[in-house]
Amino acid sequence: MRNSYNFLRRFDCSPQEWQRNFLLVSARQLLTGICYKGSVKSLTCDLGFTPPGSFASHCRQRLGERPSLSRAVPPGGGSTRAGSQ
Repeated sequence: MRNSYNFLRRFDCSPQEWQRNFLLVSARQLLTGICYKGSVKSLTCDLGFTPPGSFASHCRQRLGERPSLSRAVPPGGGSTRAGSQ
């Protein structure tokens, strides 16, 4: 109990909140980088967010955007959606 209190005093959040925030920031870095080729869903599973929808809601709450909108823009700046020019 004392360790949780000390953690809260030092970081202004619970250990679980700190871990979730760390994972969200890490996920955003992966999604905005050009090297990550996996899907948002696979990243969600890799980071241990269950149910998967919780990841999206935590992203919106903490980062202010949906994970799918965090994806890196491909080289050339074009969209990867079918039919986009």
